[in-house]
Amino acid sequence: MLPKRKHILLVSLVVFCKFFMAWQVQAAEKSQVFSAVFTTAIEDRSPVDQVLLLTNKTERVFFYTDLRDFENQRIIHRWEYNGKVVLSKTFDAKGPRWRVYSSKTLLPEQLGTWRVVVTTDKGWPLKVVIFKYVDSKTEKDAILPLGK
Repeated sequence: MLPKRKHILLVSLVVFCKFFMAWQVQAAEKSQVFSAVFTTAIEDRSPVDQVLLLTNKTERVFFYTDLRDFENQRIIHRWEYNGKVVLSKTFDAKGPRWRVYSSKTLLPEQLGTWRVVVTTDKGWPLKVVIFKYVDSKTEKDAILPLGK
């Protein structure tokens, strides 16, 4: 059996940890990646369309995210191709709504599935989005318009 002081200290520590963890979960639940899309261009800080399939006639693609309640946090766009990270772009969210984008120039032979993993600076994944980069001789673009 623990002495009374140690018991009180232990109970206080447990209560503090539960409160702190609940606060962190509540903050994390409030933060969200509101929108995340691949696009062919950015205009007025917004994506112009949504890329699902892109032919290798197009060499540059953008990845856009609309972040909510990540103020004073660092967010990363981690571009992956064939299971390897080929680009990491870091952003500091400076407001309650922060819109950011990164872009990648693709080589015509880099066909296949591309993905961007949106993570915190601690490595926690927040969102994963994929698109296919395909041969223009055998496939067509699949690009959706965005309603404004």
